[in-house]
Amino acid sequence: MSAPRATGVWALIPVRRFTEAKSRLAPALSPPARAKLARQLFDHVLDTIDAQGQFAGVLVATDGNDVARAAEARGAAVLRDGPPQGLGTVIDRGLARLATDGAARALVLMGDLPLLTPADLDAALEAMARHAVVIAPDAEDRGTSALGLSLPAPFATSFGLWDSFYRHRASALGRVLSTTLLRREGLARDVDTPDNLDLIVSR
Repeated sequence: MSAPRATGVWALIPVRRFTEAKSRLAPALSPPARAKLARQLFDHVLDTIDAQGQFAGVLVATDGNDVARAAEARGAAVLRDGPPQGLGTVIDRGLARLATDGAARALVLMGDLPLLTPADLDAALEAMARHAVVIAPDAEDRGTSALGLSLPAPFATSFGLWDSFYRHRASALGRVLSTTLLRREGLARDVDTPDNLDLIVSR
């Protein structure tokens, strides 16, 4: 990754330590295989950000030394989690950190998007240039795979809740913020269950 700039659009990626990630894949994969998959998915997201080349920088929020080392080796900034806390709290801390550092906007991006492409990121940045809030729902239209925000963040996020998509949309519309939805397969498809894994492997 190139040297980060404080201003512009930053990618914020929350990543649980590789050795504890993907617990819902336990019926299909051993612990070492789950850790390897989590690292591969994370690397793919960073590779895609690098290939797209338009982000001011990347901030990885994590509770794991393994993730921190991998992120720093790629030139990403790292925000270490404190005691166990919800995903929304972790992301809100990251957004606050970026705002304090002078970032104008942030794209919260999940670290397990195997179909993510530079074109997906192009679409996200284009939408963020026109709207204060950009929401990319997951494939079930319940969770949120990506969330673009102007900084400082206009509301606390709802990541980690099963209906975060609806909550994010309600938070944005309730504040009369210019909001758009971004539906793209590369942003919608994550790997959380054996069924997700089968879908990705079968492609």
